[in-house]
Amino acid sequence: MTTTLINIFTVAPENLDRLVALLKEGTAAWISKVPGFVSSSLHVSHDERRVVIYGQWRSADAIAAMRTHPAMPAYFEREGARADGSHHLRRRVDHRRMTRPPPPALQSLDLERLRPRLHRYCTRMVGSVLDAEDIVQDALVRVLESPVPDRPIDNPEGWLFRIAHNLALDLLRRRARAPDMRDEDEVDLIADAHDEQARREATSATLPAFMRLPPAQRGAVILFDVLDYSADEVSAILDTTVPAVKSALQRGRGRLRELAGHGIDAGRHAALPDAETRLLQRYVDLFNARDFDALREMLAADVRLDLVNRLRLQGGAVGEYFTRYGQSQGWTAWPGLVEGRPAVLVRQPGGAAGRPDYFVVLGWADGRVASIRDFLFARYAMQDAAYVSLAT
Repeated sequence: MTTTLINIFTVAPENLDRLVALLKEGTAAWISKVPGFVSSSLHVSHDERRVVIYGQWRSADAIAAMRTHPAMPAYFEREGARADGSHHLRRRVDHRRMTRPPPPALQSLDLERLRPRLHRYCTRMVGSVLDAEDIVQDALVRVLESPVPDRPIDNPEGWLFRIAHNLALDLLRRRARAPDMRDEDEVDLIADAHDEQARREATSATLPAFMRLPPAQRGAVILFDVLDYSADEVSAILDTTVPAVKSALQRGRGRLRELAGHGIDAGRHAALPDAETRLLQRYVDLFNARDFDALREMLAADVRLDLVNRLRLQGGAVGEYFTRYGQSQGWTAWPGLVEGRPAVLVRQPGGAAGRPDYFVVLGWADGRVASIRDFLFARYAMQDAAYVSLAT
């Protein structure tokens, strides 16, 4: 049995990276060495205004020992000084006030098991593994910082999916600049809920096919046919009635069959410009050669790293990111595209030949690497990723 400790920080976006670097440094330098420490993960909200550290400890006594550790006072002082050379950040981040036990509903959730399922749902809702990860991250942060409800939450898992569902709809509204994404399903058409053929068709449907469905139909089909929730659970997540769920399910299944008959596929992405292709190939060549010093020279001064599901860094601190790869053996990388963006496709030892296990999306600015988004710790995204190999 372990005890969960959640630290929530609210921070100005311009101070985010320095705060994350400090939290990472403190965890590695002394917090992880306190007896009773088990593990921790760091989450950043999509709006980059909140940072959550989700820690596991063997007991409440171990947490108390961490809080009274001799390094703690200096750690707080550096928290402010590291931000902007003053105590400005300390006034914005009140560690004592923000530290609290997790919401009761969260204690019953297995987040490691749910995160891939949540990502799969969001991917099919918004048609992008990259946007889906942003939604998952934001949903988890919102759950972690949610206030204690007046009464117990009967279905915590459904509650988490409902938060993610609403965030997905928000993204779709922003894309379409439309005030409302609900469609006008009638409730007089009731689907045969246990249609195994329909479930197989939904599981194998492509992301572009799902994106051709109205959001209500899309959500019903994903939750019921792909993730195997009951009609009652789906109605709670989508905040609608069971008859409306069944109607949306029938319409969505029918539309997916039509689209499958028309050969809807993942489509084609535009080729990279020659300059970007050369940059990507050089990055991959250096990566495979383990020439990490040369890779560091390719980084822009303000490069941003998102090691998904672990941490974010910016600037010079990103250079240490390559150290982990230098300590690993047997992986192979080749150039590719993920959702049309330049990416490093990586196969780990024992992986299937020609099939990447995860990917690293890169961004460029003035001929240098401006952003790195590494899915090493979020390999579930590979399952639905629309990728193209550029290996010759």
